Amino acid sequence: MLGKLLDRYDLSEKKKNIIKMFVYIIVIVLLALLWNAFLMSPLKIVGHSMNPSLSEGDVVFVNKLSYKFGDVERYDIVVFPYKYDNSRRLVKRVIALPNEKVEIKDGILYVNDEKLEEYYGIYKERNDGEQSTTYVNWGPVTLGDDEIFVLGDNRNQSDDSRSSDVGLVKTDDIIGKVSFRIWPFNGIGGMEGQ
Repeated sequence: MLGKLLDRYDLSEKKKNIIKMFVYIIVIVLLALLWNAFLMSPLKIVGHSMNPSLSEGDVVFVNKLSYKFGDVERYDIVVFPYKYDNSRRLVKRVIALPNEKVEIKDGILYVNDEKLEEYYGIYKERNDGEQSTTYVNWGPVTLGDDEIFVLGDNRNQSDDSRSSDVGLVKTDDIIGKVSFRIWPFNGIGGMEGQ
């Protein structure tokens, strides 16, 4: 189609090819920008709050459509803006959903008064062999219709819903779901079950 349009003008074949290449580059750039803005975008993990599921330097794809057509689910790894700096992105795991009651007693998570069986959260011991007492007790808090409670997997190294700096996350603030790790190469794959 572009070739037929250019045939109307008295241009050399070389000029026609340059124009075609230029148009193709513009189309590819526009498609990449649309993909990044509305579908999926890469994100580099900074910090250790999601160890061992995600490590500093990992690069993941954030699926921006996942919550347009479905609801947030417990254990999803979500991305949302830091409330004091919208250019900074936080990555945390969903623990409690809207209208649920969440509490931490003696380092054990309870959702709706039932112990939450965890397979991912780690609590590091201090140098003296004792477990850190950071956030051993928190809550109880009942979430609103549009709130979720998130934690980092590396509990003693995470600013998350337990912290006033992050707090409860509004569902409308969620940018997307971490769906796929693309770096490092030995960790490439989907994030389901992570």
